[in-house]
Formats: sequence, structure tokens, C-alpha cells
Amino acid sequence: GYVNSFAEQFAKENDIPLAKKYWYGDLTGDFEVKTDDALLILQKVVGKVRFNEDQNRLADVINADNLVNAKDALAILQMAVGKIKEF
Repeated sequence: GYVNSFAEQFAKENDIPLAKKYWYGDLTGDFEVKTDDALLILQKVVGKVRFNEDQNRLADVINADNLVNAKDALAILQMAVGKIKEF
């Protein structure tokens, strides 16, 4: 399931374990989309950190164009603060 998805909500409401291997937007691996994840993208954009292949895939939340940029960071930030519910 994906973070904040119908599947996740249904599983929580019905006490069903939900397998979570990867969540789009979760770059820290804590199974949550938080402001820390957006910050990591901004650090990547300015060359302060490098992402591995999985992080690049999970960070590209806007249009799956294989480019991680500030637009992806903004979307992750919006999800982290509850402004949007899905990518």
C-alpha cells in the first residue's frame, strides 16, 4: 500500500496488517512522509547529498520523469503537512 491511500486507511480501520516495503516520498525509510524527506530532496538539488537508485525512484513523485527537483520536494512537503493526501 501507499501512504495515505485508501488501502492504508481500510487496513487501519479493520486492523489488517499492511505490507509496507516502500512509500513514495519516504526517503528516510521510516514509513512516513515528513518534512525531512522534502529537505533531503532540496539538499540533493543543490548537490549536498547523493541519492541511490531507490531514493531517486521514491523522490520522483510529481510526474515520474526520472528527474528529482524542487517540485517533488514541494509535493512531499505538502503531503507532510496535510495539504494533499496523495501524489
